Amino acid sequence: PPAAREGRRAVPRGQRQRRAGGGAAGGADFEGQEEASSELAISWSYSGANSTLRVVAELDKDAWLSIAFPDIPCLMEPAVSVIALPQGDGSVKTNRYSINSHSAAGIKEMLGDDNGGIPSFVGSSTDDGKVKVELTKVVSSFPLSVTWARGFDRNLGYHGGSGRGCLEVSPPVQE
Repeated sequence: PPAAREGRRAVPRGQRQRRAGGGAAGGADFEGQEEASSELAISWSYSGANSTLRVVAELDKDAWLSIAFPDIPCLMEPAVSVIALPQGDGSVKTNRYSINSHSAAGIKEMLGDDNGGIPSFVGSSTDDGKVKVELTKVVSSFPLSVTWARGFDRNLGYHGGSGRGCLEVSPPVQE
């Protein structure tokens, strides 16, 4: 949908939004979902009790998938990300990365814990040619830009124009 490609707000499930909500994290729980492309569905839920966002992305293709949290909304870099690489044997290799350049040399594996809002990998799987990634991230403020990219096969490489997009996660505005 245009919202995913142009970075506009995705409407949380069961909510109607009229304007952007912003500010500090905390507060009420909320959830949302978006069909980011014909092959990719992304859903999220936020827990105000621990300021944690959980993101689940499901790609209807046996190809690499990345979910990232950029410093600049809707850009690929600089960002912290989780990249899932299907291995062809039913397993998926998933790690956290920092992305500091559009080139492969600018993608570096991150080690350590969730310090500084680095996304924590929860799990990944492949089933019937589909890839699913689950992650959590401590959130300090909204709106939060979430970018995604997907490959056309299992090898991490250029995603092309149709293989990327972004969405904005924010609490719904109460009427």
